[in-house]
Amino acid sequence: MINDLTLALIGAFYLGLPVYLLLKYYGKVVGISGIIKSCILEPRDSKWKLFFLSGLLSAGLLLRLFTPALLGYDYGQANLPRFALGGFLVGYGARKACGCTSGHMLCGLSRLSIRSIFATLMFFTNAMIAVYLFPNNSVWSDNFQFKYSTLFLSLIFLIFSVIWAKKIMSTSLNFAAFYAGLLFGTGLGLTGMVKSSSVLGFLSIFSEPSLFNPNLLMIILGAIAPNLVAYRREIRKMKKPVLEDEFATPSKCSVDTDLIIGSSIFGFGWGLCGICPGPALIQLFTFQSQIYLFVLTMITGLLIK
Repeated sequence: MINDLTLALIGAFYLGLPVYLLLKYYGKVVGISGIIKSCILEPRDSKWKLFFLSGLLSAGLLLRLFTPALLGYDYGQANLPRFALGGFLVGYGARKACGCTSGHMLCGLSRLSIRSIFATLMFFTNAMIAVYLFPNNSVWSDNFQFKYSTLFLSLIFLIFSVIWAKKIMSTSLNFAAFYAGLLFGTGLGLTGMVKSSSVLGFLSIFSEPSLFNPNLLMIILGAIAPNLVAYRREIRKMKKPVLEDEFATPSKCSVDTDLIIGSSIFGFGWGLCGICPGPALIQLFTFQSQIYLFVLTMITGLLIK
């Protein structure tokens, strides 16, 4: 358990680093659901977002090739209707709430956004309700065997990314976005966000305490907390990003009806399958019909007006 938590903590730094770097250098917010939507509806105006998704998918391919157990990819007899509904609720909820777990939880909480704080609470509350009301009795794969080589290589690559961050970010927005997506996708795998078993285990803290998986708590320690400090001490005081003219952070500040409804719907869909937008894309490399259906209905929900 301690080794798994250590790996999850390193993964959390992988999640937090690209969020911090893209905001500091280019003023960009890593909201996966918004990025997916923009790439579909406005591909010509979403070049950096396409590069980010390319990096994210590259991370999924690397995880599949070298540590496939991190994907938790065997869904066995998990029923298709559950995935279809879960995907649609996640997509539609993210659209209505103007964000998902990446945009609101990882990015918004570090800025102490009132909307994001509220949305995150609604995500988890409704996800836990879904887990309680509709427990998933499918056999989720959770056969990852901890290896010190995985921990060592992950730590080395993270150190390299920190040391060379300024040089990498200064190349171009597109390359920086690709590298950020690669880091982010790797972080999703290492933290356990990609594995439905880990997510559902965390969300089962009240309904099935014996199944509780604390790995996701490491995201608070390794991603949200450091970025909160960085934002308050550094980025908030900047008049503009290092390499752009302005920050592209959300302008909405109030909690409105759409946010309440959207975050509730998203949370319920998340609790049905234990999958949100970023991990769904990573799991495409599991080649499971359930994931393909989840992504299809998720995109449908994102695009419905």
